[in-house]
Amino acid sequence: MIFANQKENSYDKCWMKIERYYAVNYPFYTMDYHMHSEWEIMYVAYGRAKVSCMEEAENMYDLREGEYILIEGNLPHKLTVEKETPCRILNLEGKEFGVNGKFSFQALFAEEEMRSFLESESNVIVGRDDGRLHETLSELIRELKKSRRMRGVSLLSDLLMGQMLIHLKRQWAERQKNEGNSSFYIRQAQEYLEENFDSDITVAQVAAAVNLSEGYLQRLYKKEKGISVMDKVLLMRIEKAKLLLENSTLPVIDVAVAAGFNSRQHFSATFTRLVGCSPIAWRKSKGNLHVSEGF
Repeated sequence: MIFANQKENSYDKCWMKIERYYAVNYPFYTMDYHMHSEWEIMYVAYGRAKVSCMEEAENMYDLREGEYILIEGNLPHKLTVEKETPCRILNLEGKEFGVNGKFSFQALFAEEEMRSFLESESNVIVGRDDGRLHETLSELIRELKKSRRMRGVSLLSDLLMGQMLIHLKRQWAERQKNEGNSSFYIRQAQEYLEENFDSDITVAQVAAAVNLSEGYLQRLYKKEKGISVMDKVLLMRIEKAKLLLENSTLPVIDVAVAAGFNSRQHFSATFTRLVGCSPIAWRKSKGNLHVSEGF
């Protein structure tokens, strides 16, 4: 569990304490794997970041603007920001601690959905914000800075932490519901690919067509199909190229364009890598028509 990692009978005696927080613009950044006892939330306010977590195996999460990751304490992880994709990250690291009746997790457990979220066995949760979490995190970081100057924790900080949990819970619950309908999104994505794979499409276009974020679509598609969206596009283009090479007299350069490739060189290299022979060799061995190749 990420939050409220306590025995049930102690929920009335614990609340959250933020140990570290920051809002930073990264032109680029890389770190080694590290871990700490506190749970952590990293929110990409703009740009793009990669977070790798050493779970049962190493998993890399490609986060885009408006996406965030929750990591439980004592889980090795690292952040990478590439020069091509600078970003701004809002970060909180916290833990549960004892309180004297001021705030506690106990009241939250009255709601079944919140209880399911707090008791989730996941050690990493990735989500996409609808905008409200960003506002809350920004305000919470501002309030924590004010409280530090005042040398205390304000009532507003505690209220904002509760609001943060509510937003995280709602978005987690919506994600759980959507994952139950993952086949629906995959079918939509597949239909879009079948109609557009031979044009100059991007993952962003596919994601927009099915109303998902790029990162979430990538993860969902990889989980369902075993390959990435763009790898699937390449395979579909190669299959079309095979048919054209076998059943038409089009020169190889025209086959490349018709299949969705921007250049003959890229097409030939990709075809050879995936099929095991060049386009010309494939045509000679499989073609139904006699063709004199002239480029």
